[in-house]
Amino acid sequence: MGLYFSREARSVRENNRQEDITDQKSGSRDMAVKWSIQGIRNRVSREFRVYRLVLRHDRTPWITRVLLGAALAYALSPIDLIPDWIPVLGHLDDVIIVPLLVWLAVRFVPSAVIEECRTFTGGS
Repeated sequence: MGLYFSREARSVRENNRQEDITDQKSGSRDMAVKWSIQGIRNRVSREFRVYRLVLRHDRTPWITRVLLGAALAYALSPIDLIPDWIPVLGHLDDVIIVPLLVWLAVRFVPSAVIEECRTFTGGS
């Protein structure tokens, strides 16, 4: 009984409690990061499937096919406008150019075609 109420035992219990709270908080933070990264990955994968169907659709304009093809070629090509070995600008051009080409391509596609492809892939 005396050990339970001693100062030393109380400080040990408090330290253990603080460690448990810290572990719970960091664990939930890790799970949130995992879920958000997994959600982003799933969304990108779904959008990729939608754009692939848009490319194959009969009512897709030719300019969309050219722009999406250019975006895909630029993303996969080892040739960049700004070399990747330049610290920030090298990767920044990939982050700006590819989404810009996709955005331009999607603007030319009729919304009915995009909705049809989204419902076919199961997306919203």
